[in-house]
Amino acid sequence: MGKKQKEHFSQEGASEKTGSEALNLPKEGKSHKRKKYILPGMIFAVILAAGIAAFGYYQTALYYRTHFFPNTVINGVDCSRMEAAAVAEMLDARLEEYSLEVTGRDYRTGESGAQIGKIFPSDIQLAYQDTRKEVEALLAGQAALVHTSAERTEDAFLARRIALKGNYTAAVKRTFKAKEGPQTRMAMYQLLDEAFRSAQEYSEKEKKDYDEGKEVLCRVLRREIPLIMAANTALEAESVVKLGRRYGLRLVIAGAFGVEDFAQEIMDQGWHVMLGDGTNMMAAQENHTDLRRLLELSRKGLDLSIYSSGDEGYAYGYEQIWWNAAQMSAAGAAGWEIMDMMTIRPALGVDALAGSLEPGKQADIILCRGCPAERFDNYIDQTIVAGRTVFRREAD
Repeated sequence: MGKKQKEHFSQEGASEKTGSEALNLPKEGKSHKRKKYILPGMIFAVILAAGIAAFGYYQTALYYRTHFFPNTVINGVDCSRMEAAAVAEMLDARLEEYSLEVTGRDYRTGESGAQIGKIFPSDIQLAYQDTRKEVEALLAGQAALVHTSAERTEDAFLARRIALKGNYTAAVKRTFKAKEGPQTRMAMYQLLDEAFRSAQEYSEKEKKDYDEGKEVLCRVLRREIPLIMAANTALEAESVVKLGRRYGLRLVIAGAFGVEDFAQEIMDQGWHVMLGDGTNMMAAQENHTDLRRLLELSRKGLDLSIYSSGDEGYAYGYEQIWWNAAQMSAAGAAGWEIMDMMTIRPALGVDALAGSLEPGKQADIILCRGCPAERFDNYIDQTIVAGRTVFRREAD
């Protein structure tokens, strides 16, 4: 083959090469090998970064196990990144200068926002203030059924400890003002609530020091005896109703002027209402009640009685109760309804001893020529006290 033919052959061969070979690009096999090396490197880098992050988080967690987080302020002191032991030591040093100012409503005066006192570190061991004297202003003691015809004192008591007496009227404020007793309705409720709550906790203890006052309250909580609470106005009655509902008491509301608005709950609870003296004109505006509505509620199931304590200082007790009977008669009550309100209905817990004419009961009887609740001109022909005739009218 000649020289020109060789050159021609080599040129034709060059023209037949592929475009990649002509441009001198890397072959496919070499690129695939490089990819194999890049992927493991990337995985290793990710694992390394994750390990570094986990190690950093672990170190941070260890650090803040004994140090406070940033922006931590305790009692006005910036404790950011400080060791807990150092902060405790610093606060202990400042504790000697620490005091806590207590403000609130002064139960003696009713003033709100008053400074009640300050608490210092040395006061921590002080005993809780005893409020027993204030509570005694509200809970007067236990009631008994007494018969005045007895010749000996021990025979006068027909039944002892039949109820717990209480007073929730404005008389508490007037009587105990000089003795720093409660001066607001809210303060009186708080004292009563605390007394019953404390008695409730006392009753739940297996081992306890005997407390006579709490034992009496426990009898009330167990519904063994009723709580007779005097409440003359609707606001006072509202608080008494709230207390009775809260502790599930057997409640007797005495006075009970304006109690009509709570009559449905009183009936649902089976409580008793003893309507007080409405003849005192000085208290007529405050101690107001709608007798007609009250009578209607009584006919629908309200357990209602009328009474007089005789302690108003202007009339004998028997005069008060007869005037109350006259007012009830003017409101539309029948004679027999009024007599029930003065006899069997008030016999709370002692109806086995008094309140009606039955064998075995106390024989206190008057024989009249007419119903005393309907007529003032009737005559008493005979009076029997404890089974003995003490008066007999001579024949006309």
